[in-house]
Amino acid sequence: MYPACAGWSGLTSSARVVQRRKIKEKSTGLLWAFAAATSGTGTNAPGMAKGADMPEKYTSFIELMNAWVGGAFTTIIAALLGRFMWHGNEARKGRRKFFGIELFWELPVALGMAVIGESAAAYADLGQPASTGLIALLAYLGPRGVEALFHKWFDRRMAG
Repeated sequence: MYPACAGWSGLTSSARVVQRRKIKEKSTGLLWAFAAATSGTGTNAPGMAKGADMPEKYTSFIELMNAWVGGAFTTIIAALLGRFMWHGNEARKGRRKFFGIELFWELPVALGMAVIGESAAAYADLGQPASTGLIALLAYLGPRGVEALFHKWFDRRMAG
């Protein structure tokens, strides 16, 4: 678990605990520094200066995703997750293989549904967490599911 170094076995158990804590603190600080460097949002690690644009706590998983990878990648990730959930359901029912060429064809559908979902969210004036949820929902439904919902809505509107 911890690196074997000269004199490690000669330490008392309390000295080993102190040494492990030091190693853990260093690795935690390095992870926070790496996360801050890759996300470009500053740092918030214990013992490090707080970044000006990184909040202390996130209120949702989507806010965390937006801070780490940005809004565009969060949208794409939500669309891909929606399509993968649908694909997994189809594979569970035995209609397709889980790892097959069908999985490749889900990528353009996910990207298309992300564009459609983002447009629908902008039209409805939804905020970021709600728009990401709408995108995941529309990606799960796919083009045929959205078409079926649209026809159902349109038929009700014409009848009433």
